[in-house]
Amino acid sequence: MSNRTYGKRRFFLVLTAILMSAVSIAAQTTAFTFQGRLNTSGSPASGTYEMQFQLFDSVKGGAQIGATFTDPNVAVVNGVFTTTLDFGAAAFDGSARFVEIGVRTAGNPDPFTTLAPRQTIKSAPYSIQSKNAATADALSANCVNCVTSGQIQSIDGSQVTGAIPPASVPMGSDNYIQNAAVFRGEGKDGGQPAARFNIGGNATVGSLDVNGPASFAAVGAPAVAPAGQGRIYFDSGSNKVKVSENGGAFVNLVGATGVSGSGTANSIPVWSAGTTLGSSLITQAGGAIQLPNNVQLAPGTNGNVVQFGSPNSETGMTMAGPNGRADVRFDGTTLRLLSGPAGGPPSNGVAVTSSNVQLPNNVLLGVGAQGNQVQFGSPNGETGMTIAGAGGRADVRFDGSTLRLFNGPAGSPPANGVAINSSGNVGIGTSSPDTRFTLSGGPQWTSNLWTASMNLRNGSAIGWDANASGRRWGIGQSTGALYFFRSFSPFGTTASPADYAMSITDDGNITQPLANNGLVKAMVYVDSANNILRCYNSTVGGTAASTPPCTFVIGTNSNGLINVNFRFTVNDRFISVTGRGSTTAGNPITASFNFSSDPQVIHVTTSPNPAPFMIFVY
Repeated sequence: MSNRTYGKRRFFLVLTAILMSAVSIAAQTTAFTFQGRLNTSGSPASGTYEMQFQLFDSVKGGAQIGATFTDPNVAVVNGVFTTTLDFGAAAFDGSARFVEIGVRTAGNPDPFTTLAPRQTIKSAPYSIQSKNAATADALSANCVNCVTSGQIQSIDGSQVTGAIPPASVPMGSDNYIQNAAVFRGEGKDGGQPAARFNIGGNATVGSLDVNGPASFAAVGAPAVAPAGQGRIYFDSGSNKVKVSENGGAFVNLVGATGVSGSGTANSIPVWSAGTTLGSSLITQAGGAIQLPNNVQLAPGTNGNVVQFGSPNSETGMTMAGPNGRADVRFDGTTLRLLSGPAGGPPSNGVAVTSSNVQLPNNVLLGVGAQGNQVQFGSPNGETGMTIAGAGGRADVRFDGSTLRLFNGPAGSPPANGVAINSSGNVGIGTSSPDTRFTLSGGPQWTSNLWTASMNLRNGSAIGWDANASGRRWGIGQSTGALYFFRSFSPFGTTASPADYAMSITDDGNITQPLANNGLVKAMVYVDSANNILRCYNSTVGGTAASTPPCTFVIGTNSNGLINVNFRFTVNDRFISVTGRGSTTAGNPITASFNFSSDPQVIHVTTSPNPAPFMIFVY
């Protein structure tokens, strides 16, 4: 109850009992037994301790009563100690008393550790006062009824009224009920003068005869009677007298003739007759209320009933009526929600196992806003789903190896769509793709009856991932030509422009930038009169007409050489000049060339001169 720390020890005193008794059988003394519990450092103490006891008239401060009592050798075993205290006869005059305790280990020269708070001395030590009641001691033991009530006062001085117990029963005995003040350590109360006697706490009565009415104050529900006992009380909630027997639930005591009948243990009582109780089919076991099998609720407004029990020999619930039946059933492993016609157990519905949810084949959802329905089942003999309506039908099907997403007209299963096989090949227009992406069919295109399997919009391009040099190749169409190009830009970015490597013009000509090699950059066909019959790329930086007038310039110089001005630098390129045709004598025409001082001009010499010739610039 208290503690002090001194000399690296911490003591705790827990008061468990204060026992008062005379230390001598022959004559009463002022000594009494004091017992308590001592803890040190949070654990029960053991050993020999020196204890000092002082008596005060207040829990704090106040005046010391009597001398200080010291016991130098108090044995403490597992925290429990007992000693005898004696503060003298004058110490207890009926007022409150409090003992202050000091403790230290035996033989320790350190000061005592004072424990706080002081401990209240209970009422038992006041029996010492009877030693001074000389007048009462002088009465003869044979004096019966010789002392009247007017001659006896209670301890607090009030007059005692009523019958006096026989002299053979001492004051304070447990064998009869006294209506007197009872002293406590802190003070005293005044008894119950307005009644014969009142019992404020718990009481046990071996046999009780009541010669008048017994009244019960209204209280809340107590625990039911233990086994082998009965319990009765007046319930404040229902204003009923209730009774419990041998662990059974409380029942009301009602009816002019009382309650009779025998019930079954742990069963709910029901009225089997006007005043007779019987056993209901509802029982209580293990803290739970148990209903019998096949409990049926009253019919609903539509004539349907709900029944809890064993539908189809399983555990569950049935909702049945004249138009159908629905079950919720559990067989120990599978939960089923089933519906069907009236009568026998339904078999169509949903099953939930420990690992999955199972729906029946051909599950049909409600009609949507556009008149379409969704059906799960076996479209076209495969596993999947059909979305069908008046305007068409779409299937999602799987045959064990190929997944199909098909769409077609209403009616029969559609055959056109997307197919993905187990190899990861994707096909459009075919259900058997043999490459990672296979296109087949489409609308007829051109008079040659090509099928248009894929359509890219004008301005669109297809491309490849970057190669080891970081370039991405692409093919794209825009107005004017089909272009083959390169770029360092990743898809979705425009940081790097397109580097055109080649193009096919709308006229069908294949072109290449002038700085690149591989394709012919320009051509010209000149007749013997120095007229251009045909030409190619006669406009620098673009696509020129292949027929005259061309922008190449043809002329002759003073030496009779033919000058051909291509209007772009040609002296750093590959040049081919050939004669065209043969002479009347059957000899072929020859031609040669050399570069002039102008890098854009070629000098051509033919034999015979003049004669037609061709120039190719690479």
